[in-house]
Amino acid sequence: MTAKQQKLEKRYQDSKSHYAETLRNLAEEATARHEAQKRVTKLENSVTKLENLVVSDYHKSVMLIDADNYKFQKVFLSDVANGGRLAAEKLMAETSQHIQKHLNEPNLYPMVYAYANLEGLSKACLRENRTKGKDLRQFVGQFNARYTLFNFIDVGYGDQRADSKIQNARTGEVLP
Repeated sequence: MTAKQQKLEKRYQDSKSHYAETLRNLAEEATARHEAQKRVTKLENSVTKLENLVVSDYHKSVMLIDADNYKFQKVFLSDVANGGRLAAEKLMAETSQHIQKHLNEPNLYPMVYAYANLEGLSKACLRENRTKGKDLRQFVGQFNARYTLFNFIDVGYGDQRADSKIQNARTGEVLP
């Protein structure tokens, strides 16, 4: 074997060795990533359980909103990506502040039910130039998802449907 062939053979063996080491490193990284993902999932589940525990230890204050007549600020309605979440956060902050100031009850957690004819409210918001889209489904989805006890409920079309839902919720009556 010539010197040139020996040099090529050595480079080939070095490359082969480096390739094998790279494959081992890649396998180790994949295993580590998989284990880290399992830990993250376990931690997320633990956080959810803790949040649910904390919420269950709180007393709940029920807030009923006629969202057909409630005007969400344009800044929330026009923010397609975050508007519903931000509106829920502001409502939570202001409600919690009100509860603390007037009731001095640290363990009172707001439970929100906002009732509206979603299609009618969407049209009204569009007509008043409060939204850019044709409906509020994304806003409502974000609002509902932000806090466990926040619920925006579409009552459908009909005169005074939101009002009657609120009245029935307040009195506890079950009407047809």
